[in-house]
Amino acid sequence: MGILAEGWEGLRVADELQRLMPREDIVLLADHAYAPYARRPGAVVCDRVTHMVEALRREYGCKLVVLASLQATFAVQKDLGFLKTTIAARRYVDLSVIEEAGRRLR
Repeated sequence: MGILAEGWEGLRVADELQRLMPREDIVLLADHAYAPYARRPGAVVCDRVTHMVEALRREYGCKLVVLASLQATFAVQKDLGFLKTTIAARRYVDLSVIEEAGRRLR
């Protein structure tokens, strides 16, 4: 499972996912180089996030990627094919969504 974040907020999501699914491998990719995304055009963020998610899938075999960034979520929300295997983690993680995703991965 991959987590894509702009910075430290990804740690909170990673900790919670590890607690809920201790047998799942978790890869955290924190994009400090482009943070904060709010200062960037949406198309730039969408392109960058899309490439990073594909890298998580290809290089680490992530079956699911959690976006731990509200700006990243807004930037890619129109690309429904991209969002099929991506969960957008809100500021307060909806644990029921993550638990359901964990059940589907098993």
